[in-house]
Amino acid sequence: MFESIRKNTRILAILLGILVIPAFVLVGVSGYTSNSDRSEAVAEVGTSVITKEQWDRAHDAEIQRVQRSVPDVDVKLLDSPAARYATLQRLVQELVLTTARDEQMLTVSDSRLANALMQQPVIASLRDENGRLDQQRYRDLLAAQGYTPESYEAALRASLSTDLVTSFVANTGLAHAGTEGPILDAFFQRRTIALKTYQPADFKAQQAVSDEQVKAYYSENPQQFQAPEVVDVEYVVLDQAKVAESISVDETELNSYYEQNRSRFATPERRRVRHILIEAGADDAAQAAAKQRAEAIREQLAAAPQRFVELAKSESQDPGSAEQGGDLGWVERGAMVKPFEDSAFALKPLEVSDVVQTEFGWHVIQVTEVEASVSQPFAEVREQIMADVRQGQARLKYAEMAEKFSNRVYEEARSFEGVASELGVKIQVARDVTRAGVEGVLSNAKVLRAIFDAESISGQRNIDAIEVDGKQLVSARVTRHDPAHTRAFEEVAVDAKSLLVAQLSAEAAWKAGNDALQAARSGATLEGVDTVVVVSRDVAPTLPAAVVRAVMAMQADQLPAWTGVNLGDAGYSLVRLDRVDPRPSVDATRLSQESQQLRRAYGEAEANAFVEYLREHFKTKILVPDPGLGAEG
Repeated sequence: MFESIRKNTRILAILLGILVIPAFVLVGVSGYTSNSDRSEAVAEVGTSVITKEQWDRAHDAEIQRVQRSVPDVDVKLLDSPAARYATLQRLVQELVLTTARDEQMLTVSDSRLANALMQQPVIASLRDENGRLDQQRYRDLLAAQGYTPESYEAALRASLSTDLVTSFVANTGLAHAGTEGPILDAFFQRRTIALKTYQPADFKAQQAVSDEQVKAYYSENPQQFQAPEVVDVEYVVLDQAKVAESISVDETELNSYYEQNRSRFATPERRRVRHILIEAGADDAAQAAAKQRAEAIREQLAAAPQRFVELAKSESQDPGSAEQGGDLGWVERGAMVKPFEDSAFALKPLEVSDVVQTEFGWHVIQVTEVEASVSQPFAEVREQIMADVRQGQARLKYAEMAEKFSNRVYEEARSFEGVASELGVKIQVARDVTRAGVEGVLSNAKVLRAIFDAESISGQRNIDAIEVDGKQLVSARVTRHDPAHTRAFEEVAVDAKSLLVAQLSAEAAWKAGNDALQAARSGATLEGVDTVVVVSRDVAPTLPAAVVRAVMAMQADQLPAWTGVNLGDAGYSLVRLDRVDPRPSVDATRLSQESQQLRRAYGEAEANAFVEYLREHFKTKILVPDPGLGAEG
């Protein structure tokens, strides 16, 4: 609802700007805080640094992420100085937040971690028809990202803990009394306008240009007629997937692996659990009272365990399960907080536990059913074992080959014959490669940077082996280089004339529109200003954003009022503001929702300000120039 506030109103954008805190789940943050003597520092946060190597690695990962989502994206845009600096800014903010998290010793509980995992749609989709998480598919999913369950859950816990740094501030932000009404009224205000657009196409026929003018335009705008820098390269790729294809596994190895990993190929033990929860207060007296009440319920159940459902409905303070007689459904190890889990998995069916304390209060627990762990037959999991064994052997063989690959491309710096002969990799050729790259490994930003490095071009030596996606090594060598250059006039004469005519047409449209604006403000009657549109910030009309912003910024104390909007190559819009209407009335429910959104935005703006305070508190420094300012940040 408030998206167009951020687009159309600078003051409100500052006031209501929403802080976006990047997730650390799939990247992790440990690498940002470690010192490295292999690369100079590019930023400092307290006593921690971010090195150029870490910056490059993070930016390469960001480019690869975008390329996976948008395969046709122009790599030059992603690897521009501005884009690289934006990555550094994100790294700095992540390090500021993790430093604050560690200083405040913030962490999250096991139950919150488990809940966060199950809120991720991809992971939640791994549940079977009985609601159990398929542990093997879970491990496979994480392995594809380079994680084990333990490392992924540790990274997620770190991310959730880091979120706490700003959530305490964001969740307590309050809008200043009396501001909500005026802000909402201004946002939903309706303005009726009439307009006329002066299109460059309408002035094109009037533009007669000479050959001398076209040549002058060509000379004055050489950047519009550039041929890109291109290279021809030879390259070789060591691919773990191809290494795996070459590995054969015999039946003895498969059976041995199955026997050694039976627990992996078994359904986990699970239990159907119900409980009665008595919440405890913060002070000792409240804790003691809650425990005493839970023990009294436990004594009743010791005498009559069949009353568990009845007592759960009448006594339990867990709103999510009390109405179901305390039933929590089927649970596996790792799904509950540890004290609760330890007690639940020690009980026999229908046995009632002693009172158990967790961060939620005091529990009395009963297990109603138990499903034991069941091993899957070898025949059912043979193909999976085959893939696991092959991949395991491939990783070892790949690591061994990777060392040889790296050494050979370095030692034989102007040829790939040796590495091709020893490791069986194919020498490939790519022609007319630009900085945007070509499909495959030559689209990797780090590989392209190395190829187009000045030393690589001048020396035509093999670039050092570069890892791509953790499962490929690449080396390349420039064999031909054509620098960027301005195309000859004869090649681009037709294009130059079209561009000049387009520019002159746009200028003519701008002049005609501005002349009409001055005439209207002087009281002249204009024809053609009759396209009537109702404009507001919450309902975007089919108008350019620049026109909407200009209309909503106009002074409305004397109507009609006039303004003009230069639309660049699209021409010029002449606008007459005829009427301003207050926002339509809305029901109390919608008004309450809007007010909640506004208060949330205030909280997020305060969190943003808190991050800026943390940057100052930790004496944050960015040690490289901001390409947008030409100065250090």
